[in-house]
Amino acid sequence: MRALLGLLLMSSASAALANSEPVLGPVPAWVKRVPLNLPSDTTAAPVRMILLDEQIDLTPGAVSRYSEVAASVQTAAGLSAGNIGLSWRPDVDTIAVHALTILRKGKLIDVLASQKFTILRRETNLEDASLDGRLTATLLIDGVEVGDVIGLASSLVTRDPTFANHVETSLARWNGATIDHAHARLHWSSSIPLRLRSSAGLPAAQPTADATGKSIEFSVDQVQSIIPPTGAPSRYAIGRVFEATDFRSWAELGALMAPLYQKAEAINSAGPVATEIASIRAASTDPLARAGAALSLVQSRIRYVALFMGEGGYVPAPAEESWANRRGDCKAKTALLLAMLHKLGIDAVPVAVSINGGDGVDTRLPMIQLFDHVLVRATINGKDYWLDGTRTGDRDLARLEVPNFRWGLPLVPAKAELVKLTPLPRNDPDNEFTLAIDARDGIFAPAKAHAEVRYRGDRAQALRLAFDALPAANRDAALRQIFKQFYDFVEPAKLSATFDPATGIERIAMDGVATLKWDDSFLRVPGSGIGYAADFARPVGPDRDAPFATDYPSHDRSVTTIQLPTGIALWPGKVGHDVDQTLAGIAYHREARLTGTDLRMVKTTRTVAPEVDATTARAAQARLRALDDEDVYLKEGDYRASDADLTSLLATTPGTATAFFDRGRLLFERGRYKEAVSDFSAAHDLATGDVWPLANRALAYAWLDQLPAAEADIVAASAIEHDNVVVNQARAVVATKKGDPKTAIAAYTAALATNPGNTFSRIRRAELYRSTGNSAAALADTDLLLRQTPDNIELRLLRANIFKQQGDIAAIVAEANAIQRAHPKDSLAQVTAGKIFAAADMTDRAMAAFQAALDIKPNVYIYLNRFEIRRKDDIAGRKADLDAAAAAAGSSPDAANSICWAKASAGVALTSALEDCNRAIKGAPDDGAYYDSRGLVQLRLGRLDAAIADYDAALKLAPRLAHSLYGRSITRARRGDTAGAAVDRAAAVAISPHIAEVFAGYGIEPPAATH
Repeated sequence: MRALLGLLLMSSASAALANSEPVLGPVPAWVKRVPLNLPSDTTAAPVRMILLDEQIDLTPGAVSRYSEVAASVQTAAGLSAGNIGLSWRPDVDTIAVHALTILRKGKLIDVLASQKFTILRRETNLEDASLDGRLTATLLIDGVEVGDVIGLASSLVTRDPTFANHVETSLARWNGATIDHAHARLHWSSSIPLRLRSSAGLPAAQPTADATGKSIEFSVDQVQSIIPPTGAPSRYAIGRVFEATDFRSWAELGALMAPLYQKAEAINSAGPVATEIASIRAASTDPLARAGAALSLVQSRIRYVALFMGEGGYVPAPAEESWANRRGDCKAKTALLLAMLHKLGIDAVPVAVSINGGDGVDTRLPMIQLFDHVLVRATINGKDYWLDGTRTGDRDLARLEVPNFRWGLPLVPAKAELVKLTPLPRNDPDNEFTLAIDARDGIFAPAKAHAEVRYRGDRAQALRLAFDALPAANRDAALRQIFKQFYDFVEPAKLSATFDPATGIERIAMDGVATLKWDDSFLRVPGSGIGYAADFARPVGPDRDAPFATDYPSHDRSVTTIQLPTGIALWPGKVGHDVDQTLAGIAYHREARLTGTDLRMVKTTRTVAPEVDATTARAAQARLRALDDEDVYLKEGDYRASDADLTSLLATTPGTATAFFDRGRLLFERGRYKEAVSDFSAAHDLATGDVWPLANRALAYAWLDQLPAAEADIVAASAIEHDNVVVNQARAVVATKKGDPKTAIAAYTAALATNPGNTFSRIRRAELYRSTGNSAAALADTDLLLRQTPDNIELRLLRANIFKQQGDIAAIVAEANAIQRAHPKDSLAQVTAGKIFAAADMTDRAMAAFQAALDIKPNVYIYLNRFEIRRKDDIAGRKADLDAAAAAAGSSPDAANSICWAKASAGVALTSALEDCNRAIKGAPDDGAYYDSRGLVQLRLGRLDAAIADYDAALKLAPRLAHSLYGRSITRARRGDTAGAAVDRAAAVAISPHIAEVFAGYGIEPPAATH
């Protein structure tokens, strides 16, 4: 079947006035018609392109483009194919429509017989300050149906005087659609010295000649869309294209355009532009400063408006005109800047570039259409500086880098050659993130946080303009959103944004409160992520081994510092903290150091090459993926939760079994076993098949002396996992409570068989060895632990006790010294060392250690421990410590009980001790230890009935509290209840064989008759 143009409009309608609407007329004589073959099948596509015919005729100074399209509407979604739109520039283009038809069930319908085009002027890029003057002819075809074949034939003749009889064109860009039959033909006058270039994917064809000139023609059936190789540089997205130009070289193109800028930069020597130049000249003799001032003037005082109408497409507006109107596009700004630089004695030329399509220009034919932007290359003291009048804020030329346009063409009268435009790798980061967290009060407690992001380059300028335009409330909302992207665990309290014109840095800052996201004893250090889930695989096909593009020349830096409490370790991970490696064009560097309790992590990613070959990229894939999985982590180690931690955690209700379990574990570590049992129970209810809540609840019950409950949980947990390490630990604690050290040691041994590195099990076994007189076995266990955790405070204390048992004073002092060396900023470590020094009768060193602890951070327990080691005749010092402890206690029941106990065990200030205990019990009436403390006070005061009542209350809450049993035994004996005293004493000794020695240390012994 012939083409759809059976109803050609043969009238010789005269050209419309000023090319303001399409001409309706016949197909030009130079066109070779292509037959249309309708397919016998259908596809799933809404619209099927049956024919795409492109034909171009080149004559000196004119490009005529003919286009014929036939498209089948196959589904309802394709009905929009009936919305026709044709666009042209009336200043240089003449548009003609030759036919618009519908083929429906063998019948050809002439649409233009009943409908007309509507002419619109649409400035589609106003938001980008661009005016192109284009007109659009639109026609919505009436009655389009599924099954219709819509045909449109039109032509466009372009005559742009700027080209001075030169011609250039491209065709056969069949890249984004499936086409049944595509045809291309180029015809040109024999007088034109045309250069041709055909890309891969197009058939080879040779020019032919006849009386009308020369031509080249080719067709492709079943054209498929081209999918560029994943991650390849942008030149691989050019796809199919056939190019033609009569520019013999880039130099000829540059020579054509150069006079346009020479003409536009001319200024009146007495005009306003000259006045501005004189001001710049007078302000400085430094050519760099002068050039910077000229650039700043053009950027800041000439608003950007792109004019593509009339000669505006390629011809720059005169400099004087741009200054008078205070507006201009890249060409106008370049001309004005050239005028100023040349008058200031600075060598400068215009350079044409492509904003997004510069990659691969060096492989193309010389054509003006390849460029869409122009800037200035100024040469000062032998160095090139690239000045772009359309940018903002470029005051300091020293900070300017080569723009990443890949290629540029200097528009000079002679010898123009493409110049490579690739910046050097950046030394200063584009984005610099700094985060400082003070978590010394506790790793789960709210922590003070300060964060900053420093932006350089274009991002800094864009943010400055954006923030300046926002009201304060909206600016804060925008800042909050930015910081949430990076640090979603910080709740901002104060936000700010400042711009430093001297450095070009936009600095945004936030002060707030951080809640660190610990997960199963680990914390991912914020900002430490490096690498990514690299995937350099491509399917087999063309360009499979094309290079991979990078985001060159990006450069980011992150610095995270966290001040921590003691007991936190830096987890080594699988690949280590430190990274210093270049992979797939990016230099990765990371280092993390934990110095004392201060963490500092620095990470940089610096792109060092615009692209990397496929072999190198694929070789780096595994390493990049490994790095992606290896952030820097902190581990809790032997950390003990602080009061602030627990206050924070107890303020909310956990929502998962894991959260309940984690909080229960922290409560357990703080000795709050009853609350721990509650959380472990909640975790067990939410995850009944999980052994860990049951095992840990068994251990908590054991410490609470609720041995039947502990044993029940041990049985239940063993049914899930018999050799679970915590189950064996619970067995050991129960055995210890029952006075069966042999069974306890066996249970700890079983726990260590499961987990040889478990510190708790080994320390407890060592303590049992020590208490049963096996010092050698105890030291063997501690020696092993010392290799694993040389800085463990509890371990050092245990070793000191073993050496004390052996009478080795030098070894005792060595342990205290080791603690102080390892933890110079840890108050608990200093107190422990002080207690060890005191045990070695080194009072002066003990007092110095306690003072060091107080210098770090005053706390109730420090004052009370110092109170205990003072000489009994140091009445003033002891009183001062008690008063200081009371002042530091606040409303804490635990602190009040500690003060009460210190007074009661020392037998001093008993009246105030009673008040302290009353305050503790009021705050926590369900803690048996508090009643035990008050019972001792009542016993000291001789209030035997009250003492019995308190010991009864304590034992009701903690039936196996040996201290209360023995205290009640003495109280009963003093009341004459010999039988009751004997029962309590036997029960106490069974639980704690050395309990009588403890009370003797208080100076309290039972009446002689009850011994």
